[in-house]
Amino acid sequence: MAESAGLELSDDVAALLAEDVCYRLREATQNSSQFLKHTRRRRLTVEDFNRALRWSNVEAVCGCGSQDSLPLRPLREGDLFFPEDREVNLVELALATNIPKGCA
Repeated sequence: MAESAGLELSDDVAALLAEDVCYRLREATQNSSQFLKHTRRRRLTVEDFNRALRWSNVEAVCGCGSQDSLPLRPLREGDLFFPEDREVNLVELALATNIPKGCA
């Protein structure tokens, strides 16, 4: 990201930034798990994570949440998993969607 802005980072600075990012992610995950425990649920949601971020005065993550778990497929080369994509017919989806009154 810094290189795309035209900045040069040394390896030491990049290592320090990576360490700080890891710490902040662990902290946000720990805080979000506390919200999970207080609500007596077993599945962590995006809203739990966003609450933890707001609690730490950090902007919420932009994106969408879902109640369904995301099916992940493993790569053959290693321990890397990726979400399985499904094809969506946009024309059919656009024509099937009901538009709320006042939006058209």
